[in-house]
Amino acid sequence: MNMVTYKKQIETLKNQYVDVSNFEANLDLFKQDILKASDFESKKKDSAIDRLDKTITCLQQIKDDILLWEKHVSSMEKKADKLTVMKLTKSSPVVAGLIAKSQTNQTNQKVS
Repeated sequence: MNMVTYKKQIETLKNQYVDVSNFEANLDLFKQDILKASDFESKKKDSAIDRLDKTITCLQQIKDDILLWEKHVSSMEKKADKLTVMKLTKSSPVVAGLIAKSQTNQTNQKVS
């Protein structure tokens, strides 16, 4: 082989080396971009999970408040069911007399 052939082979090897070097550089850039995107998406995911946890906690508190309200309403309904005119007028003889008089008048009007 002559010198020209060797120079061509050397030039070809240099070009191949440059091609491999460029490929490696592009691959490294791609890897860096993927890592940055992965970190960004991971932070977004963590933020979304945190917001979900806070929302779930808030919704649980609302549920607990509604259940407590329901318990109080039920208790008030039971007390209202047990309430009678006699119990209301127990410590007020004047009101008891007025109610009795009113009931007597209503009974008399129905009979007439």
